[in-house]
Amino acid sequence: WIDRNLRLPHSKLFVFLYKNFMTINRLYKIITDRIRISPADSYVSDLVRSGQNRVAQKIGEEATEVVIASLAQNKQALILEMADLWFHSLILLATKNINPKLILDELDCRHQNKAW
Repeated sequence: WIDRNLRLPHSKLFVFLYKNFMTINRLYKIITDRIRISPADSYVSDLVRSGQNRVAQKIGEEATEVVIASLAQNKQALILEMADLWFHSLILLATKNINPKLILDELDCRHQNKAW
């Protein structure tokens, strides 16, 4: 499905997926480090110290902002809000000790099984 939508040859597709997974993986590593080290000046650390309810609430806030940006048909706002949602989703995954690779594996499994 990605190949058809992005119109990339297989070698370029591999580079695209690898590069973007590495970006997500690097960000996830930074987030887990911030949770582990818990620096006083870290947004991630502050949010996690606020508790699971606050982390979950933040996901809801960001998801709502994605919906609003989408309905306003503001492409740039949608990109910014989606980045916020992905970032906060990675924080949630890190608090649950779930590597984002497991999410990508699940998406791949669904694609392989043609569940969509």
